[in-house]
Amino acid sequence: MFYYLLIFLQGPTPKKRQLVRMRTRDVIHKLGSESYMHGISKIMASNSFNRRLFWTILLLCGVIAAVTQLSILSLKYLKFDTFFITTELENSEVEFPSITVCPNDVPFKYPSEVLEDTEIQVYKDWLSFLLKLEYPSTEYDHFSSWTGYYENLPGILPLFATECRDMILQCTYRGESCSCEHFDEYINAEHVLKCYTFNASKFMSTPSMKYAKSGPDLGLSLILGVDDTKFEDKFNIVGDTSRPYDLDDLYGYSSGFTVQIHPPDTIPTPMTHGFDISTSQSTTVALKEHLGDYLPHPYTNCSFDVLRSDKIYRRTLFTCDLLCKQKNVVKNCGCTSSILPVIGKYQICGQLKNWNSDPNLTDIIQKLLCEKKNILNNTPCHCSPCKENTYDITLSASDWPKYGHVFKLLEGLQEYLNENLRIEYDKLRDEMSDTQNFEKIDSYIRKAKLDLARLNVYFKELNVVSTVQIPSYQFANLMADIGGSLGLWIGISALSMMELLELLALIMCAFRKKKKNLNASKPDD
Repeated sequence: MFYYLLIFLQGPTPKKRQLVRMRTRDVIHKLGSESYMHGISKIMASNSFNRRLFWTILLLCGVIAAVTQLSILSLKYLKFDTFFITTELENSEVEFPSITVCPNDVPFKYPSEVLEDTEIQVYKDWLSFLLKLEYPSTEYDHFSSWTGYYENLPGILPLFATECRDMILQCTYRGESCSCEHFDEYINAEHVLKCYTFNASKFMSTPSMKYAKSGPDLGLSLILGVDDTKFEDKFNIVGDTSRPYDLDDLYGYSSGFTVQIHPPDTIPTPMTHGFDISTSQSTTVALKEHLGDYLPHPYTNCSFDVLRSDKIYRRTLFTCDLLCKQKNVVKNCGCTSSILPVIGKYQICGQLKNWNSDPNLTDIIQKLLCEKKNILNNTPCHCSPCKENTYDITLSASDWPKYGHVFKLLEGLQEYLNENLRIEYDKLRDEMSDTQNFEKIDSYIRKAKLDLARLNVYFKELNVVSTVQIPSYQFANLMADIGGSLGLWIGISALSMMELLELLALIMCAFRKKKKNLNASKPDD
């Protein structure tokens, strides 16, 4: 059949002029009788009308069945269904995660409870400003919160937040000493907390963050201390039991620390994804890495792109969601939220200029309402990462330090003790060397135990759980099924399709001959 097509591609030859003089019916009959498609050759070769009608009906039924099945196959492919395969990769090289630690030392829900007796003038002026606001109201609720203090009183953070050197008394990673220089500072504006993240970014090259072995000796070990002296010295509130307990306060009135394990180059969210560790205990966190590999569009809306703001972040669902909300706040409100990641030099929505003279409350209220609306709004952000690593965590805890080892522990750490523990150590040392009053010694030891905690983080094994997303019905499967369906119902293959193209070309040439006989008057070559 390709013979005829080649004739038409050769230009105005005698054979072509002879062929185009054929009637359309003759062309169809000629090609149909030579076709390998089921039924067509039978139709063309049949001399009996009944036999030709029979094969025509069979061919039409085959075409209908083929089209129906092709539609079903196409719809199946366009669903882009997937399934997951989970395997365990043995003895893999894993990357040590970021570890964020926050102190649970904010004693009250509202700063005014702490500052009501302050002698610091700027806070006295702020409290006077709060008294002028209508209660309850949007502006009062915001400005009386920790966030409102943080946004408008720059000195509030160092006044309340615990410094790294006062919280992390000792740091050991893979058997080598580390310090606060290996921790990045993270500020939680919602609760005026300073948190500290170990291995916050990939740029840390020493000590090595890649693991080829597992075990407690090759992890991170921290000795943490509680420092209450800033409240005792400045506000005289430690041990004050006259204040009512606020049952709505979900973060206050607790001791210990909040810890989050998360991938490097991600925004810490310890209040959402962290867990608490208690004082007087040694808490062990055994890790196992879980890798996720997901399909991009059209199967999912995931992305391989990193996240860019003032820093470059690894794409995770929650990090992307925070940045997306901040961008919406900037776009719709013209300001930034202090409780979301920084993305530029914009004014903070809750920052009130000239609050101690002539504050513009109308403008700030509109910005606060806009900020709240955009944070709570579930705007689609398409945040899913195509590659994601998480950590399965196994927690265990034991009493620590032993009663008889408290003094020796403090003695070994005396160079690094915070002010609170140094006072306790001095009292205990003096009491043990002088009067040896066992009741006081016992109370000092128990008090010191309540201000100490140990955290050990390591990989319990290097087997990585890998979850890979696979298309349920791929393009190759679709092509194979289309070929099978066409072959089953009407006997069409890829080469048979060329027969149809050839037939269409010849029919077009035959019609063209009827309308415009350009070559009829030319002599044969």
